[in-house]
Amino acid sequence: MSRLRHMMIMLALVAVTGTTAYGIGPLESALRSEIRMLPAPDDASGSGQERMMSTPSPRNAFLMSLAIPGLGQFYASGWDPVSLTSARGVGYLAFEAVGWMQYDDNRDKGWDKQVEYRAYADANWHWKENPCLVPTTFRDSLPEPDLQTEADFLEFYEDIHKLPKWICGWDDYPTDVFISEAGVEETPMRAFYSELRREQNDLLTKSRRWKTAIIFNHIVSAFDAYFTARTQGNGEGFGLRLEDPTNGVGGAFAFAYQF
Repeated sequence: MSRLRHMMIMLALVAVTGTTAYGIGPLESALRSEIRMLPAPDDASGSGQERMMSTPSPRNAFLMSLAIPGLGQFYASGWDPVSLTSARGVGYLAFEAVGWMQYDDNRDKGWDKQVEYRAYADANWHWKENPCLVPTTFRDSLPEPDLQTEADFLEFYEDIHKLPKWICGWDDYPTDVFISEAGVEETPMRAFYSELRREQNDLLTKSRRWKTAIIFNHIVSAFDAYFTARTQGNGEGFGLRLEDPTNGVGGAFAFAYQF
């Protein structure tokens, strides 16, 4: 799943940057907000030729970058590959790709580390064979392995790491016991197991932080695209303006709504 996501992200990056570089007409026209046909002021022939005036919609730019960071910037720039707005779009999109790859990588490594520390505990911690784990009534009351739930296993793997009283279940107890910096009994096996768990927690923490950064990137990119489009197209809403006359004759008021 993570590899498929990586491929989709890279394809999106190539598609968007390619569109920006080569100015794909149909995509550009579909994503531009057409205001109206205005007379060309430099039309000296008086033939009534018209030119298309279009401005980016702030709403569309916001939604596009909220969905895919950077896309709204490309749209707001008019798909200009050399503009600073497009450069910001590339930055947002690149961060999106890197963020998802880092999220998947750290998450997968974290779950692999969980498999590793569970296997280590299963091989080196034995409560039934260890005489220090009295009372017997407690041992006999534990459910059989095939009847235990995932919550039982999670509690077990957590307890043998956190609770000092379960140190005697490790295979190197009591021959290799030493006093840790915290002033409690420790064995090399238990210390190694604790390190494996710390590594897993660090990896999952990094994964969560990257996910938060990805969400933040969507939000920042969306608002950046929105205000950039407002600057480009004078914002959304109703407008009333006086049009320049054609060939110096006449004139008109224009009433338009941009959305």
